[in-house]
Amino acid sequence: MHEIVVILQRDLRRLWWQIGVAAAMSATHGCLDALRAGVSPGGVEVSLDILLPLVWACLIAQAIHQEALVGDREFWMTRPYRWPRLLAAKALFAALCVHLPSFLTDAAILLARGFNPLTALPQLLGKQLMLAGVLTLPAMALATVLSDLTQFAVAVPILFLAMDLSVKGRPRFPSVYIAVAFLAVAAVAVAVLQYRQRRTGLARILAISGGLAAGALAALTTFAPLPAAAPGVAAIGPTLRLAADRRIYLACVNGGGVYVEIPVVAAGFPKADYSKVGSLSVELTGAKGVRFAPGRAPGMFAGWESGPDGAPVALTVSLPRAAYDLLASGKVAAAGKLDLQIFRAPPVRLRVGESRQAPGIGRCSSQIQGNHLIGICESVSGRPMQARIAYEFARPHGFGTRDQILEAEYPNQSSTLLSPLHRIAAQFWIENPRLGDQAVILVQRISGHATVNIDLEDIQLPGAGHCAEKGSDAFSTPATR
Repeated sequence: MHEIVVILQRDLRRLWWQIGVAAAMSATHGCLDALRAGVSPGGVEVSLDILLPLVWACLIAQAIHQEALVGDREFWMTRPYRWPRLLAAKALFAALCVHLPSFLTDAAILLARGFNPLTALPQLLGKQLMLAGVLTLPAMALATVLSDLTQFAVAVPILFLAMDLSVKGRPRFPSVYIAVAFLAVAAVAVAVLQYRQRRTGLARILAISGGLAAGALAALTTFAPLPAAAPGVAAIGPTLRLAADRRIYLACVNGGGVYVEIPVVAAGFPKADYSKVGSLSVELTGAKGVRFAPGRAPGMFAGWESGPDGAPVALTVSLPRAAYDLLASGKVAAAGKLDLQIFRAPPVRLRVGESRQAPGIGRCSSQIQGNHLIGICESVSGRPMQARIAYEFARPHGFGTRDQILEAEYPNQSSTLLSPLHRIAAQFWIENPRLGDQAVILVQRISGHATVNIDLEDIQLPGAGHCAEKGSDAFSTPATR
């Protein structure tokens, strides 16, 4: 143990100013992250996000090269160093000069953002394990098979590729963890082989093979599709049928278009406080095989109307008058698929400037920037935060007030490579800035997904002669099947 301490003290003494620069950069990065008002990092923070791992990697390489392993003229070989103690001293140097500052910075960021670092200890330690697998251990292994810092600098882009694929990719995929573990094991094997036997040629082959294999595993996540459902929540498939007791609504649209609401009933739809359409693909087939679908038929748009319980109550279609006349000449069929996000839990309500914990999501807050109201949620967990963010405020219209809810695309995750937090945000435009202090942010956790297969037949659309101004009570005959 005394020999380990002596080697460590010497490395700390010789590299003191490099250690100081790395610590100052880590502290600066932490301050910027902790004080950041928005989701996206600023230019300085992004630069430090790139430079700090580079400085750490070079610092580790310099410590390794104090007793270089490549060549046979190094002075330290004449000393009675035992390779396990020498390797342990270098590993302890990396822990003290890289992992300890990173850990303390992460804890300080969480504390400043309202999180309890003790509660988030498993996530903090998990991040350090990931950092060791993609940076510390590979940097040590590369330094053992390269003779100087110049050669190491040429190989540094390989480290950054591994970090980008592994840490900033999709950590929810098992292949990422397998790739990081494989890379860490290969790095340890290279370091042990070099310190024990100094077989540089074999160690380089092992390093190249391990890096390529780990990169191939991590690259699988780049092309893997994201999971459609929330973790741990099974998708629900209700059935859909035409509502024969309700009438098809028909209205005119500016520019000679036609707007139609085809009433439907969703049997087996889960009880929901709210539902949001994730994606919709639908195709209308008329007489003589005439087909129209959004994206393929110019000017055609399709959507859904939902009831108070979130269940779909109508298929809505807007299309040009000429296209509608072709469809209305006979029976029409609708086929496609509708993916809905289901929300059961009541939303958490936040006043402007208030910060609260939203169960299953993270700590959320809101603020006003100019004429924009921004809702931000932060989480220590690396899991995807699936939720709905909206804002609500009362606005006079001459006949009292009403609530207006505007929604944002969600989730929109953003995080930097070294930040312990995962952030998401929804930005809203406030027409009257004076109403900003009255606005309320709604944060609602997603409960599951419903996938509805659309298979409606024998829809009899009314003729376009029944078309009235949109917003009137014009309608046609009941929907029949």
